Amino acid sequence: MTMTGVCPSLAETKTECMKSLNDSFQTVDPFINHSDDKDVTPHKKEITFKAGTVSIPVLSINAADGVHFNIMTGDIITLENPLGKSVKGKVFLTEEVMPGVIKTAFGPGGQRSSGMVFSSSTANYTVNINKLFDPDNLSPFTGMPGFGDIMVKVRKQE
Repeated sequence: MTMTGVCPSLAETKTECMKSLNDSFQTVDPFINHSDDKDVTPHKKEITFKAGTVSIPVLSINAADGVHFNIMTGDIITLENPLGKSVKGKVFLTEEVMPGVIKTAFGPGGQRSSGMVFSSSTANYTVNINKLFDPDNLSPFTGMPGFGDIMVKVRKQE
């Protein structure tokens, strides 16, 4: 998932926790050189991504829980842990997740990058679940939490 948020061709990949729920955005592709003259600064191409064309990290939630919380696919919710830390992300309702469980990807989301700003364009509404874990319980090698279960409160964004 590390490169999915910075590489448009990989962002077409859908998984159970990566869905095409992006808002429309524009970004610059720093890898496309539009100048044949090597003495001229290359022109960078601006690219427009239409809504629903990029797979972003989502919060996969059981459809019955969606009814209970009055949320729909594409809504933005906030998850808050008992320590008061919170993250927000877009919802994807599914029958593939057990009721009472929220599933998401580790690592991507909520992050801004240098260079190609593809992931920066979706940072405001993609979840970075690592923010809810105890920072003293993350692997120094992978950044993954030492455990995968955490209790959260669900709040729908207005």
